[in-house]
Order: sequence, then C-alpha cells, then structure tokens
Amino acid sequence: MKSDTSVIGQIVVSKVGRDQGHVYCVVGISKDNKWLLADGRKRTLDHPKVKNSRHLQILHAVVEGEAECGKISDLTIRATLAKIIAR
Repeated sequence: MKSDTSVIGQIVVSKVGRDQGHVYCVVGISKDNKWLLADGRKRTLDHPKVKNSRHLQILHAVVEGEAECGKISDLTIRATLAKIIAR
C-alpha cells in the first residue's frame, strides 16, 4: 500500500474490524504510518478514525476537486461517499 501523502483524498473500504465494509475517505497520515479516515458523519475531520493501511482496500476513487489543494470538507466527503455507495 502507498504510505505517502498521495493517498489523501482516496476512498477506501475497511477489510478488518467491527467497521468491516465501511467506506471512508483518507484525510491524513499519522506519525506511525497509520491512515486517518473520515466518513463525514460519525467520523468527521475533527475526529478521524486511525487505521492500519493493511486493513484497508483502495477503491481508486478520489474526493472530487478539493483533494489536490488539501481542502476537503465533511460535506464533500459525505456527498462523494453517497455517490460511491449508491453504485
């Protein structure tokens, strides 16, 4: 898995744990190389979930537009995840 900042904005699915199957957006990387995840509802940008990258599957989708400049909002994350879940 990627472990640099190029994963920020990527959409991922949890493969392991009680949140298995839950869809998240990568919003950061912690000091110990764990990914910070948000879904815009329960896990917001203020309180992201910390998860090991080995327990995630990348969906090759990105939060639209704003991920490049680092300006992702909870509203944008919710809208993007809703589109992906609806597929």
